Amino acid sequence: MERPVRKPNRLRGYDYSQPGCYFVTICTKERLPLLRRGAQCAPASDLPPLTEAGRAVEQAIKGISEHYEMISVDKYVVMPNHVHLLLRIENDGRTLCA
Repeated sequence: MERPVRKPNRLRGYDYSQPGCYFVTICTKERLPLLRRGAQCAPASDLPPLTEAGRAVEQAIKGISEHYEMISVDKYVVMPNHVHLLLRIENDGRTLCA
C-alpha cells in the first residue's frame, strides 16, 4: 500500500539539539496495537493494561534521564499503537549529539 506524501513537520534550519521542550510521537510499525490491549480510543484515565512490549517501552522512557542527564521526560503516555512524550532538553554549556 502506498502511503500519502506528508509535508515536512520540522522547521527548516532549526537545531533540535538546543535546549527546550519537544513533543515527540513514536508509532508502532504499521500502527499495530502492540503496546496496550483493548480499545484504541479509551480516555487517558481508563487506558487498557500495558502489554509486555508496552511495559518495556515504559521502562525505557523512565530510564531516559539516567542515560541522558540533560534530558528529562515531563509527561508521557503509552497508547495501544503509539507513544507521546514531552521531552525537555536542558543546557549545561555542552553540545548535544543525537
